[in-house]
Amino acid sequence: MTGYLVSGATELAGAALVLELLDRTEDAVYATAPTAQVEEILHNAAIAYGHGPDFLNQHAHRLHIRDASPESVLADAAGAITEVWHCPQPIRTEDSPPGGDNPVDLLAAQQLLAAAESAQVRRFNLFGTAYVSGSRGGTVEESDSLDPHLALTEFERSSIQLEQLVAQARTLAPRVWRTGVVVGHSRTHAAVGTSPFYGLLDALARTKGAVHALVGDLMTMRAMAIALDADVTVDLVPVDLLVRQAVTLSLIPNLDTPTVHVTNQSPTALGQVLTAAFTALGMAQPDYVSSTGSCLGIEEQFDAEIHSYGATFTAGARFQQATAARVHTPLEFAVTSEFLGALARTSAPLAVQRG
Repeated sequence: MTGYLVSGATELAGAALVLELLDRTEDAVYATAPTAQVEEILHNAAIAYGHGPDFLNQHAHRLHIRDASPESVLADAAGAITEVWHCPQPIRTEDSPPGGDNPVDLLAAQQLLAAAESAQVRRFNLFGTAYVSGSRGGTVEESDSLDPHLALTEFERSSIQLEQLVAQARTLAPRVWRTGVVVGHSRTHAAVGTSPFYGLLDALARTKGAVHALVGDLMTMRAMAIALDADVTVDLVPVDLLVRQAVTLSLIPNLDTPTVHVTNQSPTALGQVLTAAFTALGMAQPDYVSSTGSCLGIEEQFDAEIHSYGATFTAGARFQQATAARVHTPLEFAVTSEFLGALARTSAPLAVQRG
């Protein structure tokens, strides 16, 4: 018998993973997050991703939603949970600035690992990020060792520490799933949760709003200066394809790979992403410059926020899917201009700005 615990079930990947496990297995799924909105978020995700409004009810006999700590869930369901999937959450406070440089909660991960060992869980899975590779460009293999000196942000450094913590828990058969940048559903384009992709869209929408409050519709005519390389590639993965690939690989008997890349064989140029976002907002296409500068200071704020995501929008690394190439099929999805435009149009911050 197998039972799954998904910790961080309200995260973008976490919510989709709960739905995928319900859809693809016959086993019990325990969904937990430090919020009382777990059921609401899962219900919204089921509708957004095409499962329908009755999906949770159809699986109510084996879906156990808890707004308690995952450690207490493991203790209460001792023996029923054999596999943990941890979707780490960054530490945010009321004073945290917008952006991506928030460290992951290492203490919570340590407590969960200890609880999993006490509950004799057979496998501990970590949903991490391929961009833990930091400033390293070029090709990144699943087997490549981590170098904290290449980390560009505290998020990247703490993510390296988290991978190392998980790798040390050898009695739990640990496995790290390094993902690309998660985006909305491949068909519905919806996303219940956030990621650096949506952080970029949100920052751009707020920048337009700040300029509009000062000088009106200037951004519809004036090209905004952006200190980014339009040719750098970004590894974008639709959320449904991400969890489908991860669950498919996890169900393969005797798969012993400790680190698996769930990324995209087809790279996307950052300039293509920004073109779609600027178009959706009705803004003039940007000027790509080496450094920003404006009398309003707003472009510098945008620049600082985007660079807080570290390697995501600057490194341009390519992540090899060796495990999938060996036992299944590497994930490949063509991120077209039409797809990016649909993602941008369904993004809540952009929808508000257009309204």
